[in-house]
Amino acid sequence: TNNNYSPDWPVDTSYESGYDIEWWPCIKHYKNYVNDFHTEYFGYNPNWEIIGQPWYTSYKREQMAQMHEHIPDHFSVLHILKFSDLHHEPIVFINPEEKLIKSNYIRGEFLQTLEKSESHRGTDGYFNLWHHAEIVESNILIWPSTLQHFVPKSKSDERRITIAFNYNITES
Repeated sequence: TNNNYSPDWPVDTSYESGYDIEWWPCIKHYKNYVNDFHTEYFGYNPNWEIIGQPWYTSYKREQMAQMHEHIPDHFSVLHILKFSDLHHEPIVFINPEEKLIKSNYIRGEFLQTLEKSESHRGTDGYFNLWHHAEIVESNILIWPSTLQHFVPKSKSDERRITIAFNYNITES
């Protein structure tokens, strides 16, 4: 990697870098995954197009991605090229109902009950504010671009490498 740091946070990335990377051969591969996702999610495969250029991101020790979303695009895709569950934290998605949950349950005995029962309930239920994606190397994740997410700070010298892009549904 070339240590081309993002203007938003210090990670090695091609995002808005001006790199001239020929992405389209690998995009042909990703189209199958996106089309399968559409069939499962919508029940058919609508027309869609990639917005902007795909980008890679490489995280090393002390690097992270701050909380963000990919608005105004419709969906985001992330291919996990290099990842070790022994050395890396997965991407974390923020529950879109976070503010409602906090306003209704942040106080009192109910909050204490939720905190005490988290190990039994797991970390991915409605009352949890964050969802830690269960990923392995080579996974491809697709999610609505409005969903806020972040990558926790890396504690390893081993790089975590991804390719990402956004796309919109184009049929009217």
